[in-house]
Amino acid sequence: MGSGNRGSSPLIGIVLLFALVIMGAMLVFVAGSAMFDAIQSEANSEQTQQFVRETDHRITTVATTGTDQPLPIDEMRGNEPTITDDGNITVTWYNASSGSRTCAPVEGELRALEFELDDRTIAHQGGGIWEKTDRGVSTVSEPEISYDGDSLQLQIMELEEGDFGASDTVAKANYSRSTELTETIDTRARACSDATSIEFSIENSTYHEGWAAYLEDAVGEDEYSEVSVTHKPATEDVVVQIENVRTPVDSASLLVESDNGLKHTSGNTQPVEFGDDLQFQATLNNTGSETVSAPTMRVAVDGGTVVSDNSASGGSGAVPGNKEKDRSVKIDSTDYEDHLSPGETYHYTIQTLDESGNIDDTLDDPGEFYLGESGSNFTVDAIETTSADGDNATISAEITNVGVDEGDRTVTIDFDEYDVSASEELTLDYGATGTVNWTVNKTALPYEPNEFEVGTGDDTATGTIVGEATGDEEAAFTVVEDNGVGDDQIVTDEEPFTVEAVVKNTYADEQSRDVALTIPDADITMSEPTTVESGGRKTVSFTVDPTEYDLEAGTVYEYDVTAGEEGLSEPGSFYVGKPGTNFELSNETVTVEENVTVTADLENTGVESGSQTVTLDLEYLDEMPAELEDDSPYGRIFEGEVSRSFGESDTIEMGFNGTKLLDGEYKATIQTEDGVKTTNFTVDAGIDPGRVGLGEVEDANVTVDVVGSQVSGNTRRGNPWFGYEYVHILSPMTLDVVANGGTEHSFENPSGGDNINTGPTWQDKTGDSYTYNFTVESETELTLRNTRYRSCADRSTDPDELPHYSDPEDRALEWCNNVPTTSVFGPIDASQGQNLQNVRVRSAENNTIPALPAGADQQISATEVLDERGLVKNEDELDLGPGEFVFLFENTADCGRGCDNDDIDALWDDAVEAYERNPDATNDPDFNDLIVYVQVERAGVDPGTPSITIMPGGGDSTDVDTGDGQTAGDAPEEVDPSLEGDTDEGAGPDVGTGTSNDDVTGGMTGETGVDVDADHIVIG
Repeated sequence: MGSGNRGSSPLIGIVLLFALVIMGAMLVFVAGSAMFDAIQSEANSEQTQQFVRETDHRITTVATTGTDQPLPIDEMRGNEPTITDDGNITVTWYNASSGSRTCAPVEGELRALEFELDDRTIAHQGGGIWEKTDRGVSTVSEPEISYDGDSLQLQIMELEEGDFGASDTVAKANYSRSTELTETIDTRARACSDATSIEFSIENSTYHEGWAAYLEDAVGEDEYSEVSVTHKPATEDVVVQIENVRTPVDSASLLVESDNGLKHTSGNTQPVEFGDDLQFQATLNNTGSETVSAPTMRVAVDGGTVVSDNSASGGSGAVPGNKEKDRSVKIDSTDYEDHLSPGETYHYTIQTLDESGNIDDTLDDPGEFYLGESGSNFTVDAIETTSADGDNATISAEITNVGVDEGDRTVTIDFDEYDVSASEELTLDYGATGTVNWTVNKTALPYEPNEFEVGTGDDTATGTIVGEATGDEEAAFTVVEDNGVGDDQIVTDEEPFTVEAVVKNTYADEQSRDVALTIPDADITMSEPTTVESGGRKTVSFTVDPTEYDLEAGTVYEYDVTAGEEGLSEPGSFYVGKPGTNFELSNETVTVEENVTVTADLENTGVESGSQTVTLDLEYLDEMPAELEDDSPYGRIFEGEVSRSFGESDTIEMGFNGTKLLDGEYKATIQTEDGVKTTNFTVDAGIDPGRVGLGEVEDANVTVDVVGSQVSGNTRRGNPWFGYEYVHILSPMTLDVVANGGTEHSFENPSGGDNINTGPTWQDKTGDSYTYNFTVESETELTLRNTRYRSCADRSTDPDELPHYSDPEDRALEWCNNVPTTSVFGPIDASQGQNLQNVRVRSAENNTIPALPAGADQQISATEVLDERGLVKNEDELDLGPGEFVFLFENTADCGRGCDNDDIDALWDDAVEAYERNPDATNDPDFNDLIVYVQVERAGVDPGTPSITIMPGGGDSTDVDTGDGQTAGDAPEEVDPSLEGDTDEGAGPDVGTGTSNDDVTGGMTGETGVDVDADHIVIG
């Protein structure tokens, strides 16, 4: 990329380099879906950091060379990266001495490219790489930001997501966007001639903690007194301020002699129609002897929100030395329509520019002009209702003409519900705001908010006024609000509580009534004589002592409050409970099958939600065998926490294995902190109490033995000219023993590697490394997990040296000690007694084994492997006893074309049928890929520790609420608010040209202090 394609401006006092969309090198990251689809899910922190660094390097290459770069997507293995709307940057010039902050800021969106891992997030943001964990945010790779006491280097990257629709992901440069940013930063800074200090902030960033730590060091907060770094964790912001980096000059030579206003406005006395171009005119005075070449003049509107084009073609021509010249600049409508609004008056300032494009002079007082819509347009800006004399109120509507012409409108107020309206005529100059007032008789409107609408023909707005009419007698004295019962509708059965309601009298005079409280389910009725003045409200209270009534803890009661014939439109409800929590048991039962299930209803009849300890104890009621009398079997078999919200009731269920119990009668005791329940049951399918050696029963011993692993294939190396070498490759695989979801053991080969399919043990797995023994103390779910990996070969075995292997011996067996990182099949999870499409499980109950094929000439069939290990007792049966299992894995073939994925026997049938067709032919599937023998040995069952599961239940929480009051009074039969109106026509906007003295005035150095080097990178 040549230097002519990059935006830049001189540096004085401070250098700000926006990298990739903020000062330095601006990068916009547009990441297509092809990028994300290519990333695998097993990424770890180190791999992710490496990927992010490589991505950053390649994007930087695009920024510096302009050459397109691919991204290393296929090298990354992890979760899909995402671009999030995280982080902004704002740069603002200000005057630290005066505290002035009139300069419009420069803003940009950083965004972040995030890689989510299990315990951390790694993100590329602002040119840096950050790692966020539970311990905080750390810096992996720093952005390029520094301050040396004279200049600030600021290089930030901005990211943006998009989709090019291409299959490969590349990064490309876009120079038009970088030029646009360069000009925005340059012109915004030059519009602030009195700003001597600069502030930039990283805002709304998840990685603010890392930014703060980095910036404190990068800009030398401890080294330079003019530097401050403020960290705002609550808003996720970091603010950097550097004071007095620009220096005032003594005088200007190109002066603003006079502001001549906008063209065609007679010195700004005429409005400008929104959508027209803005052409500002001024007389410039060159007090020097040399010609100042174009551009010589610039205009900043609304504090720099809109700034004129300061290029040579911007409209302001050269001014010869010692001459006064009329000059003008134009702001196109397309440049201000997104920033300015019609109907508003705007300030502007005119600035002269020296030969270097720096500010030389500016208006002492800004000019003002009015911007409006075509014609006249009356908007309703505000509506206010205020009290007036007697029964009256005043409704005021503020109306503004946001057009460019004087106009008149009929302004109407309309009570649509009552078909009542009134109108007033209003004339307004352009930009003027007037007021229309109506006087309303409130006694002619019902006691409720009455909506009305004010309209001008161009715009409408709504308001409300509360009337004071008495209304119908039936609802003139009524309960309008239920203040509730006790504390949040919850009371105890031991302390008195209050019920409160509000009644309202809409009669024209004072009224007295009996207000009554009724709680039907508790047979409670009480009344209070109540007197309320006309239009008044009163709170009525009832005190209820639960000890005097039949109020039951754990119960929800409905109630009503009535005034005369009328009560609540919806009754209220409240809950009565014991103090604190109170866990009561009831309906205890026992179901005895293979499992014993003890159930009981558990209700929290307290007023607080919480948890309590629930226990289950077993007592053997028959005669205990002599060898167990001292062991005290059973007793407490469960103790755990159960939660209930107040008033919640549900069944608690505790189940355990009945076969672990002695035959006979038992008593089960369920207990909470507040209650206890017992129930008896009989077991007749458990353990015979007279069984010999029962006291020596031990837990289960498990043996897992790898019988065989045979996944292999022939290949050759070399070429036709120098000849080929033929070898036999053994595919790497692993086997893990998983108990209750956790890895109990991972098998290794005799050399210590995790690949169990090796040359020295080919067809011979009798070594100790292929056998694992362990003990389980409780009921355990056993799973064998087999995974096959991409072929590798870092070792070789001569088959002629294997005593357990016969032939063929014409090619070496090649294998690797450890499996590579890429898996190609699995994992396959096989559990005891469960067949899968890729796994067959054989046991004492299902011990058939057909003749099966082998997958290659160097292999033997699964049937032959089992026969060599002495596990075949007949031709088609395995010699398996209770607790013995054989697992046969197929990890090289899956259900391909023409195969029914839902048919669990599809691969097994294929192997059996292949052998029946040709016993001498190889075939895949063959189910000899991995064969594992498992033995579970038990001496008996320990009656003292039966396995138990608990279902604590979770009923619905108690729902209580206050009642709903009635509406006080209906509308009068006739509504006539007697609307009387008047208008107040406001003045038009105060506009005019700016002022400038004709002396040579002080100012700031013309340089903005910003050197922008912006690159825009698009990735997709």
